[in-house]
Amino acid sequence: MPAYYETGFAVREASWHQLETLIQKELTLPADREEAYQLAGHDFEVVDVPAGTVGRKIDNPNEATGNVVRINGEWHTFRLEDSKKGSYITQRRQDGSNGPLHGNFIEIHNTSFENIPNGVGWDLMTALFDQGLKLDTGFVLKGGAICVVTAFLPEAVYLPGDPSKIFPFVSASWGHDGSKGLNVRSTNVREVCWNTYSTSELIAGAAGTQFTFRHTKNWRERVSEAKKVISGLATQNEAYVELLQRYAETPVDHATRERFAMAVALDQRAKSTLQFREDVAKGVYSPKVQRNAEAARDSVLALFNGPTIPEAHKLTAYGLILAGGEYLDHVRKYQSQDSYVGRTLLRDEPCKARLPKLIDDLVEVAA
Repeated sequence: MPAYYETGFAVREASWHQLETLIQKELTLPADREEAYQLAGHDFEVVDVPAGTVGRKIDNPNEATGNVVRINGEWHTFRLEDSKKGSYITQRRQDGSNGPLHGNFIEIHNTSFENIPNGVGWDLMTALFDQGLKLDTGFVLKGGAICVVTAFLPEAVYLPGDPSKIFPFVSASWGHDGSKGLNVRSTNVREVCWNTYSTSELIAGAAGTQFTFRHTKNWRERVSEAKKVISGLATQNEAYVELLQRYAETPVDHATRERFAMAVALDQRAKSTLQFREDVAKGVYSPKVQRNAEAARDSVLALFNGPTIPEAHKLTAYGLILAGGEYLDHVRKYQSQDSYVGRTLLRDEPCKARLPKLIDDLVEVAA
């Protein structure tokens, strides 16, 4: 993660990775914008340049006469070429001058990609702050390729039997590597295990919880549209809490919980878990596949013995949704830090979207 998470801040409460600068005072916009902008590590510029060729490693980039680039924390000479489009993060030298290009290089293959200045993301978040938001985190990922700032509505809700707080959140993120535009999305965060749920993941139908600016030239004209994501957040949160309250009042037995754990481990529907056992007995799956599935199931079940599932909900549908979310966010294996951060913050996860249907099927079968 350190090579992926570059720098950033969090207000009052540390995030799940605890790599940021922890700020104890409240930060508001626009009053504290400049301070928050710098704490997030967003105080850099990105310029479009031809792609380049990395050369020899150098010890002191300030003594270099030509362009230099930082790769995995080490500095190298760098020759610009015209064959591909790239973006370059400019960082001032210690003497305050820019000199030759001097920072992280981000290669972009799509020559039509329009770079999004960091200030635009903050302009948008500032424009949304009249909705009552408070800053929570701001950070840089992948050497400056992705920037994120998050805020929340200070209207925490509690569910019976669960002392943890659930907050409505808003995340603004943008990329400099051609992988994404400027996205604004609303979500819900349970503070104990930092489970994140987009409302559209848990409530049937598209809840309109994400808004994307494909191009930035006309972003001011579309702020009112983006505000709809935020202005509907309270209503979306009510629907989210209503669903969780129904689950909190729905008991399940140990057998249902075990079937749920296997279904989540396999990312299958409830009825498919029985078929899996039959297929194992028939030798359809290799012993390795069977062991991996059972290990993943045990990882889900182990969460019910931990501190993140309230005692009152060890055997309720609400406990299932908490365990499923935590497993899919933090316990499930991931291919890269990119996929890990993405599934917990930057995008909706199809696996989590299927959890309500899975739980409803299981409860119906058990009844």
